[in-house]
Amino acid sequence: MRRLGDVLLSLLVLATSVGLLAAFGGLMRDLVSSTTWQATPCSVEHVGVDPPDEEQLGWIVRGRFAYEWDGEPRVSERLALAPLEFHEPGYAEHFISQRSLAEATVCLVNPRAPEVAVLIRSKSRLETAVWSAGVVFTLLIGILGIWLLAATLRPGREPG
Repeated sequence: MRRLGDVLLSLLVLATSVGLLAAFGGLMRDLVSSTTWQATPCSVEHVGVDPPDEEQLGWIVRGRFAYEWDGEPRVSERLALAPLEFHEPGYAEHFISQRSLAEATVCLVNPRAPEVAVLIRSKSRLETAVWSAGVVFTLLIGILGIWLLAATLRPGREPG
């Protein structure tokens, strides 16, 4: 019976890791890969703030910028890897002016998928650090789950 409990525990740990990857995998992939994205000249067409409404709880910074990749003009409305959402009035406007988003002249382009470009990676270095820690945490949970399952199913183990 203990062996069954150990197997179930290891499967639960693995399922947690898979769930985290499913929920945050795209953002984690973009965050990790964005370190190799290429800085490219761009021109910002618009940056503004959408106020809260029935569908969104906070103020969201939205915008649009144009850039060129391999001689082809492109447009992106993705300002950062994650939505730029703020929950206090005035913070979004302050963020726009503090980071000079409306005057940005360089964007980051994913060379493997040039239709994906952003003006900035995230709101702050702290947010980037938190997402990076999330990547490491998810990998550690996955490794722990695999190790637990391997230890449980190892031949010659005496049932407890």
